[in-house]
Order: sequence, then structure tokens, then C-alpha cells
Amino acid sequence: MLANQSRVASVFAATASVLLVGACSTQATSSETTVNALWYGTQKDGSVAQGVTKVTISTAPSDQAGFTVDLSGFESANAGAYWNSAAWSAAAVATLSSATDPRDLTVKFGVQEKIDGPSAGGLLAVGVRGDLVGGSVAPNKTMTGTILPNGAIGPVGGIPAKLRAAKEAGLTTVLIPKGQSTATDPASGDKVNVIEQGRTLGLDVRETASVADATDELVGPSQKAAQADAGPIGAGLLGVVEKAAVAALADAKNTSLATSGIPSLVRMRVRVAKQVSAFTTRAQAALVADDAIKALTNASAAARLSHAWNARAAAVTKASRSGVSAAAQDIATTGAQLAGEINAQITQASQTPTQYQEQAVGLADALSWGTDALARTTVVNARIKNAGAAQSPEVLGTEAADLAESRYNADFMLKTAIAALATIGKVPVNGAENTASFLNSYGDFLAEAAEANGRYFEEIAKADGDATSAAALKQDLEVIAAGRARWDEVKSASSGPELAVKLSQAISRYIDSTVVIASYGAVAAATDNGATSRIDILDGEALRSQQLLAGATTALEARIMAAGGLDSSYTRWSDQWGSGLTAAAAAEASADQVELEGLIYQWFANMQAAITVALNKATK
Repeated sequence: MLANQSRVASVFAATASVLLVGACSTQATSSETTVNALWYGTQKDGSVAQGVTKVTISTAPSDQAGFTVDLSGFESANAGAYWNSAAWSAAAVATLSSATDPRDLTVKFGVQEKIDGPSAGGLLAVGVRGDLVGGSVAPNKTMTGTILPNGAIGPVGGIPAKLRAAKEAGLTTVLIPKGQSTATDPASGDKVNVIEQGRTLGLDVRETASVADATDELVGPSQKAAQADAGPIGAGLLGVVEKAAVAALADAKNTSLATSGIPSLVRMRVRVAKQVSAFTTRAQAALVADDAIKALTNASAAARLSHAWNARAAAVTKASRSGVSAAAQDIATTGAQLAGEINAQITQASQTPTQYQEQAVGLADALSWGTDALARTTVVNARIKNAGAAQSPEVLGTEAADLAESRYNADFMLKTAIAALATIGKVPVNGAENTASFLNSYGDFLAEAAEANGRYFEEIAKADGDATSAAALKQDLEVIAAGRARWDEVKSASSGPELAVKLSQAISRYIDSTVVIASYGAVAAATDNGATSRIDILDGEALRSQQLLAGATTALEARIMAAGGLDSSYTRWSDQWGSGLTAAAAAEASADQVELEGLIYQWFANMQAAITVALNKATK
């Protein structure tokens, strides 16, 4: 479920709940709150600017059909592109985390001065969530932090400067992202313990992990959702998973790794063979231990890696012997054919019957195996068309491997997910038209949030003059473009199998666009000259902390689902798949990209559960 393959997003979190921690379903009522947004930036003369800007947030029933985010208050003040992006993401996450019915809801933002920068995303989400649950942010409190798809608070820069701004504005409490108690002061370049700095300034500085936790701190405790024992994952689903694990293991064992005399391939094959062997060994041990999910995670990793290696070796060998043009043409032919095949597979899978609410939402998650495979294939095809003949044999090998992984995900994992989906469900769909209306609204606003993210990233990419990041930026821009083009193909759907494809694409596009921005790590300052600074968020330890948070969130979501009579088996399978992939990658010292992929599977699980709970409450 990962279209972005360029860099690694990392985030700061702890074992706390994220989505649904206070998710008693709400219906929109008119409400307004004002929050104090902290900002900082380095100006052209090298000095550090800092300050506080008041932002108004209101929620109200809309006289239009569907979810609406009114940014007119930002546009009139010439607020920057990221504020539009952050506003949409904040509205989306707040709606999910409060289990609010998004139909006929308007969220409006306003600001009185020019401002930009992503670090107020978490605060905006708390402000929206406070409105939705009937509260408002205390005027003497604020926070800084970006917002991630499952409601986690992500890292920011310039915290010491922001604390000085808070002190100057008369604020008393500032929440910061979990894991950032030590930060670099942009004025001095020194590392600062910001908790201690806060005490010196007379500020109460606390860490927070999620929008839900931050809402409790800034707005006040809200009514918590009921919880119940979720019980074990369904035996039917585990049976499907075990069968798939056995098949994947046999595939891995029967797929011989290609050999080559090309030096680069010789060296790489040794590493690949070692990884395949380790994955296979762990899969066998997991089957013996009756751990079907772990077995499938490792067996499919071995099989997918084997097929990707063989495609890579063939492409590099062809390019070295027959020329890159010939190899590029082969990849182009394969990619075009594969795109058509995956499209057909998505269409067929989308027609899976959804008798239960868990299946109605879970189908979008299952289809994401195909959605992502198609997105990756589309990006590869575009790169080959535009510059394939100018690439090195090694780069063409990577493109061929990417196509092979996409083929495996669509051929094997999509089918496995659909088979697993057929085994779950306890709460019947209550009105097909009502359910479709609800899911359509979620799809539309998640896609709007993704589009806002994409527009922001396109702007910062244009402004980036760093030659070392040019290639990665280009790859990320291709991800944004592919997601936009695919959305244009599916956005008109409003019911039936086409709606499942639409919702799948919306969730995938939203997560991918968030990852692109998070992995870039640009923070725009709120100064008249638009000065910017950058922070490094390529932190593997923080990434793994976020994975622990996502797992804890899934456990909580499962208990909330159980209290509503829902089956959480599919959600927990998705989460365990992601955490298992992370564990397998860590055991093999694989690239952080694989660990990020595992986290994204967990994000899908979190979002799927949140939408299911909201649907259950909205259609009772």
C-alpha cells in the first residue's frame, strides 16, 4: 500500500492512543474556537523571527451536501499553501478521531495575517476536534506539531524559539511532540532541553503523542468510547492466512534466484539470497508455532523478494549486453501490460459482496493492494517513457524489480486480502444507500486533503534549490501526479463496486501524500519574506516508536469495535502484518523503507477501524 518509494518518513510518538480514544459519535453543531499558533523562521539577514498568530476555527452543519472545508479566511490573509494542506488534514483527522458523521459538515478556518508552515497542523486538528465534541482550546494553552494520517503528532523545528514566542504572548502551557524534549535552538544552534527551558520561562511544557491526547490537555477530557474484550482474531481469517502462507513459502522455495557474472549483481545476489533464506526460515518456524500471520509476513517477503531479484537481474543483464534502450523497451512493454492486468484485478475484486459493515470499509483496505500496485506501476511507466533510455542498467534493474513487486502484490496479496475479508463481519449493512452516502463523503474529503497536500508539496519542490534532493523530489512529484490522475478516473463514483475503488484510492492517496511531505521535512516560516528552514526527520528510532503507537492504537480500536458489536479481525490482521514486516526488516537490517511500509499498513488499519466505528454509529 505504498506508492512513495523515495525516502523515509519518521515520527515521534509513544504508546498512547491516537484515533478513536474519545470516539463517542458526534453530529455537527455550530461552534467556534480561537487557537494560538506558534511559528518561527530564519529571515534573510540570518536573524530568527518568532511569534504567535491567532486562528479561528468553526464547525457547523452545512447547507451543501458533503464535507466542506472553508479556507476563505486563509485565502483573504494570503496564508501559505501548507496552511491549506494542514487545515484539510486537521479537519480529516479530527473528524475521524471523533467518529463524526462527515456528511453536511462545514469546517471553517480564518487568520488575520500572512502565515505559513506545517507545525500548526496538530493544533488545528485539536481545535476542530474540540469544536466537534463541544469544547474549545483554553486561551492560555497551545501546542506545536504536525499531523499524521492516524492522528499522531509529528515532529517540528524551532521549539525553543516557539517557547519564547509563547512566553511573550502570555501563554502558560505548550504541548510539544513526543520525543522532542531536546531540540536545537535556531538562534544559537545549541541543543536545549525544552522542558527545562519552559520552566525558566514560566511555561508548563509537556509532550503529547496524539490529537486525542492533546485535546484532553488543551480542551478538557471528553467522554470516552465504550470498550469491550475483542477476543481472538477469527479462525476463518487465520485459516485463509495460513493457507496463503503455505502457498507463499512454496513459491519462495521453488523460485530459483538468477545468477549473473556482472559484478554488481554478484555482490547483490549474496545479500538477497541471505535475506530470502532468513525470511523462509522464519516462515517455517512460524507455521510450526501456529503463528499464521507471522508465517505469511515472512513467506510473502521471501517470495516477493525472489521475484523482484529475478526481474532486476534480467533487466540489468539485458541493459549490459544489448543496451539500455532495449532493456527500457522491455520494461515499458511489461509495465503497460501489467497496468492493464492490475486494473482488471481491481475491478474484479471490487465486486466482492459486502454484507457487513466491517466488509464495506474493509474492502477499500483490501483493494489498496491493487491500488498501490497500480500507482507504482504507473510511476515506473512514466519514468521509463520519459527517460528510460538515458538510465543506467542499475536504475533499470530497480524499475523492473518495482514492477515485479507490484505484480506480486496484485496477483497474490490482493487475492489473499479479499479471501480474508469474506470471513469477517458481525454487523449487517444498515441501508445500502445510507452506507454509500457515508463512505462517499469520507472518500471525497480524504481526497481533498490529499490534493491540498499535493499542491503544497509541488510548491516547496519548486522552491527547493538543493541539487542533492532533485532526484528524490522528482520521484515524489511523480507519486503526486499519479495519484491525482488516478483520482480523476474514479472520483465520479458514488455507489456500488466503483465506490469501493474510490474510497481505496482516496485513503491511499491521502496517506501517500502525507508521507511525501513528512519525508521531505520542510518547514516554512511565517515571515513576510517567506524564509524557510529544514529539519531532519530521518530518524529510524522515532519511526519504530510510531509503529508501537500504531499497534497500541489498533488494540484500543479493537476494544471499541467490540463494544459496538463489530468484528475487528481484519483490522488486527492488517496491523500485525505491518508490525511483522517491520520486525522481519529489522532482523535482516533491511532498509528503513521497508519499516516505513510496515508502518503504513498499520496506518491503513487505524483508518479502516476509525471509519468502521463511525459508520456503525452513523447508520444505526
